[in-house]
Order: sequence, then C-alpha cells, then structure tokens
Amino acid sequence: MLYHARVPYLTGGYVGVDIFFVISGYLITRILMRDVETGTYSLWGFYERRIRRIFPALFVMLAVSTALAAWLLLANELRDFARSMLAAAGFVSNYYFMGDAGYFAAPAESKPLLHTWSLAVEEQFYILFPVYLYFAARYFGRWILPITVLLLAASLLGCIFLTATKPDAAFYGSPTRAWELLAGSVIALGLRRREFPTLFAQLMGLAGIGLILVAIFGFSDEMAFPGAYAIVPVVGAVLVIVSTTGNATIAGTLLSAQPVRFIGLISYSLYLWHWPVLVFYRMWRIEHPAQADVVLVVGVSFVLATLSWYFVERPFRRSSQHYGTKAVVRHGAAAIALTAVCAAAILVNRGFPDRYPTEVQRLLSVKSAPRHLSTCEVHKTPEGIKLRMCRLGRDNGPGTHEPRFLVWGDSHAASLLPGFDAAASRAGVAGVFAGRGGCVPLLGVIQTQKSYETCAALNASILKFAAAHPSIRHVILVSRWSIYATGERFRAELGPKVLIRDDESDAVSTLQNQQVFARGLTRTVDALQALGARISILTQTPETEYDIPTALARAEWLGRVVDLRPTVEQYEDRQRIAQTILSTAASGGRARLVDIRPILCDQRTCAIRDENGPLYRDTSHITPHAAELFSAQLERLLDSIDVSSKLQ
Repeated sequence: MLYHARVPYLTGGYVGVDIFFVISGYLITRILMRDVETGTYSLWGFYERRIRRIFPALFVMLAVSTALAAWLLLANELRDFARSMLAAAGFVSNYYFMGDAGYFAAPAESKPLLHTWSLAVEEQFYILFPVYLYFAARYFGRWILPITVLLLAASLLGCIFLTATKPDAAFYGSPTRAWELLAGSVIALGLRRREFPTLFAQLMGLAGIGLILVAIFGFSDEMAFPGAYAIVPVVGAVLVIVSTTGNATIAGTLLSAQPVRFIGLISYSLYLWHWPVLVFYRMWRIEHPAQADVVLVVGVSFVLATLSWYFVERPFRRSSQHYGTKAVVRHGAAAIALTAVCAAAILVNRGFPDRYPTEVQRLLSVKSAPRHLSTCEVHKTPEGIKLRMCRLGRDNGPGTHEPRFLVWGDSHAASLLPGFDAAASRAGVAGVFAGRGGCVPLLGVIQTQKSYETCAALNASILKFAAAHPSIRHVILVSRWSIYATGERFRAELGPKVLIRDDESDAVSTLQNQQVFARGLTRTVDALQALGARISILTQTPETEYDIPTALARAEWLGRVVDLRPTVEQYEDRQRIAQTILSTAASGGRARLVDIRPILCDQRTCAIRDENGPLYRDTSHITPHAAELFSAQLERLLDSIDVSSKLQ
C-alpha cells in the first residue's frame, strides 16, 4: 500500500504480493492437511470457506467502485472499468491485465481494479491445488513433499525463463506464480511438526526479515521481476514462518505485536480498498497528488478496511449456522451474475457517453481522431517485421514520384505527419515516413519493455529502404528523445520506465540508457552519412504530465479550473541530457539540429489547448491540428532539398 502511495525509499514495496502468496500457500495447505488427517476433507467445504472469505468484501468493493466509476470515469475509461470488473468477478483479471497492454494502453495507475490480479492468481491456484493435495496425500503418501518440490522447481524455472522473454506473462500468469504459493505449501508439508534450536530459529527469523527488507528497500521497478529476484522475498517469508514454528523468536515477537496483528486482521480488506481509493482520488484531484496527500489516502484506506472487516468480513465468516454450503455457493454465483449484468450494461451502452455535456464530448473527441494519414500502410519486411510507411507530399499517388526525403521515427514522428504532409505539398516535394511507435530511430537500439525486441531489426530495414532509394537526399529523425535518453517519464506522468539496450550493454538501467542512446545516435548518423544523405534532427515536442483531453474533460465535468501547462524551465530541464547528446552527434556539420519547441511555447509556458481544442491527444502526442501548426517551419526545412528534387 505504501509503495503504491509512492512513499519514498520503498522502491521494492511490490514484493508484498510475493510474501502474501507464501503465507497463503502455507495457511491453506496446513488447513487442508489437517482435514485430510482427521478425515474431514471436503472440496465443497473448502470452496465454501473460500467464498465466505473472499466474496463478501470483494463484491462490496466492486459495488462501491462501480458507483465511483460512474461518477468520475469518462466513457472510454468506464468501458475499460467494466471489462476489468467482469474479469475480477470471474477471477481471471490477471489474464485480462496481461493482455491489456500496448504502447497506447492506459497506465497501471489509472486502472481501479488492477490489484485484483493477485486474487485471481490465488483463486486459480486453489481450484486445482486442493484436488492435487487430496489425491497426492491419499495415493502417494510420503512422496507428496518431493512431488510438491518438483512442481515448485518447474514453476520457478518457467518464471525465470518467461521473465526474460515474456515479462507480462511471467508477472501475471498463474503457472509462473504458483511456485510462490507452493513455497508456503512445502513448509506446511515438511515442517509442520519440526522444531529448531532456539538460536538457529532466531537467526533464521532475523535473516528472513533481513531478506524482506533488502527486497523492499533495495529492489526497484527497473528490475526484471519476478524472475530470480523474487526468490529473495519468498525465501525471506519462508524463513520467518519456519523460525516461528514452535519457537519464541524476535521475528515472532515483532509480528505478534498488537498493531501488527490488527493490520493482519484487516489486511484483506486493506488490500482491496487501498488501490481504488488511490486511483479514484488521483482522478478526482486531476492534478497529481502532493506528498501530503499520502496521509489522506492511507488514512481513508485504513478506515474503509476496518469498516469492511468489522461489518462485512466478520459477519459473513461467522454465518455458517444460517447458510449451508449450497446456499453460500448460490449466493456467490448470484453475485458474479449480477456483476456481469452490470458490466454488460456499461459495455452495451458504450460507457454512457451521452451523460456528458457537449463541451466534455468535444474535448474528448481528439482521442478518437485517426492517428495516421490515409496514405499510411503497414508493410512486412523480408524478415517478417511489421513496418508502417506513409507517403507524404502534394503528389501522393503510388509509383508517380520517388521520395526525396524520409521521416524516420516513433509515434511522436507519426503524430507530426499532418504537418509534414502539408509542408511537403506546399514545398512541392514527395517524401515518406517509416517507423513504429515505441521504436526510437537509432540503429542497434532495442526498447526492453513489452514487445519491442524487433526494434533493432525494424530500424535496420528502414536503413536498407533508404539505401535502396537513392532519390532520398534528406533524412529527418524525429522521436521522443528524452524518454529514451533518461528512461524516465516526464515529472509525475503515469507509466513505466522505458529502458533501452544494445549489443554493447552490460546491464539495463536508466544510467545505461544515456550510453546506449549516445552510441545509437552516433551509429545512425554515421550510417546515413555513408549513404550521402543530409540529416536533420528535430528536437522534441513538449511533454505534459497529464492525459490532456481526459484531464480537461474531467475538469469540465467536475466544474474545476486547473492549469496543466508545462513550463519552459521544466521542458529545458527535461531535455538537458538528450539535448547534449543530440548536439554532440550533430556537431561539425554532421547533422542539423532543428528546434521546434517555440511553436507551442512562449518564454514561460507551453500551450496545451487553443480555441480549437486540446493540442495533445494524451500526455505527449500532439493532435493533427497541432501538427499543422508546425507546417511552416517544416516547409522551410524541406525547401532546403535540391531544386532538382522538386515535383514537376
């Protein structure tokens, strides 16, 4: 919770989920084995207890969150919320959020039900594990522990492998998280009657707490997680649990303190409530919360968690004398069905967009505007890589004129294409854009996030295209340079870090980004110079901290006045590292550095809207209307192409 609230120094606070999985696996296995040994084992009884434990507080949280979502969320956000609500009710939200990724996907911090992924992992595990445990205990007897250890090892190896190849699948997938729950199961199976010498137990407990603290304070979101790194908090949790089995230890004393025990009592409700409180508060505030707001968010979360525990969790868990197993299952199924009907109503009505005034809808309309020119097509390279190419200029007919210039870049370059197209038409030259969102136009550089491993091969294909078209005399590089040079987002902008690497990288980190960026830029300028092309590098359009259309629309909806403009000082501070590297690469006449910042910025601030509406469609990509504001400067840039290159 404190990690999500961005409390300083808790950079690895996300390992709380891993510790929770170990504890859960231990407790459930111990309960099930007790039932097996006493002859009272019942699958229906187990699932009834799970429904009593999980469903009441979960569905109360979903109901309250739905009411808040209907008030605060705009139509597209409400549709996404409905899909996640459906996934949460069906305990498959881990796979929903695994697939809900992409370059233009909403950041994690804007999804009120994202935290339900861990509940889904746990419940999916407990659909199969009780069946396995029953038959393993009945038919394999003393082999149950080694078999469980083998399953744990297989899951861990799969986790490590997928973390390196498909990190989203490793993070959200049940098979790759099962080993953490099985770690708790192994303790319950192998050590439930074992006692250790007091000194040894004390050392184990302290070592376990130490490993957990190392993970909490030493890990960061730059790490490839879970993978092998997750072993640290998992082993820490295992050592703490083992050390307290039959022993009075320092670790046990600390965890038995009354305040800690109270947090343990309300922990499930606290986990359920803290994330929606944080997300909805950020949405209501519009401007990013200050550090002082952490106290408010944490305090409200504790109050709601305490109320939920006292008035929802406790009564339902103690109501076995009033409701039998079948009644509990029926009520659980009814809760799922009612949630599904509510989600379906939202989706069928497209998030009820007509509930907003005309001005709110107008502000939001830029988000649904086409992102690409009508002349853009997706081509497959000989290597099978998808590459977007767009014809630019007055004469866009296929096969009529060879391109005289190439715009090479990522989605920031693509957002400028209406300006390039208008400029090329007026200048009388034909050109082409080639690139892909998330792929910085630097040879040999790969973005490590999500599915951008093909960026290096894609950029190599673009260079081959330029070499195969000698008519291209001018190459213009455009990108969101600062995010690749630093790895960091602009100020409090929501979203993950963007890390890059190349064949010379010895590690992946924000510090390494600068070196990879500089090497890639030098490599690219050298290659283009070898082709005899003139090179221009456009500086970056200003970034913002906010999804501008959404923030402006929400402010209009709530009757709030907000100033979301970035300042020139913030822009210059943000661009300092990238600007230094760009200037160095362009020095000595190797390339021309073109400053486009003044188009949107005066001496103090940078515009985010004009009389026609928002100038951004999200935090950093400009709208087609804004792109056309750059056309005059871009026309002067294209006028430098040889007269012989002009269209006849």
